[in-house]
Amino acid sequence: MKYTRLILSLTLVCLLLSTIACGSSEPTIETPAGEMNLTAADLGPEWSLVGEQGLDEMQDMNQAHIQDANMRMLGADAITGFVMSIVFSTKTVASAEGEMKGSTVQGFAESIQEQVPGATIGTMEPPDVGDEATMVGGSHPELNLNIYMLAFRKANVIALFSLVGSADSVTEETVADYAQKLEAKMK
Repeated sequence: MKYTRLILSLTLVCLLLSTIACGSSEPTIETPAGEMNLTAADLGPEWSLVGEQGLDEMQDMNQAHIQDANMRMLGADAITGFVMSIVFSTKTVASAEGEMKGSTVQGFAESIQEQVPGATIGTMEPPDVGDEATMVGGSHPELNLNIYMLAFRKANVIALFSLVGSADSVTEETVADYAQKLEAKMK
């Protein structure tokens, strides 16, 4: 009896130590970025594809740790809306975590402010998506537009999307809905 407990205790200690030594082996997502990105069908019948680029055409994304990337621009005349959605995957979860803290996400937020001068943009509480998320948003009262930018990471994949549209049609709930649709494709 004593030996059984001793063997069981040693086995548990060895398992615990091997888990600590090996670290987390969170699985990576291997789905192509184009399959994970938002489509016009995801957004609704009034939306259409305006343009699309893959990793080869996206010069800012051609970095050694980025495996795949896809950018789509979608428009909706009926609601004066525009979506730019970028999905990219890195080789490891650690490199995706670094990107969330790095210049790619920060540069995306800054470009929104530059492209829509006169808008009031601030940090907002992001919807509950991915392993980590950040969101900025605001409005342009003179143009009656709402502007949102959401970035989130799930494992080794990062999604960035900006949504601009009429205040009647584009809300925080719209952002959360699109983000949940995007996250559901990350498998």
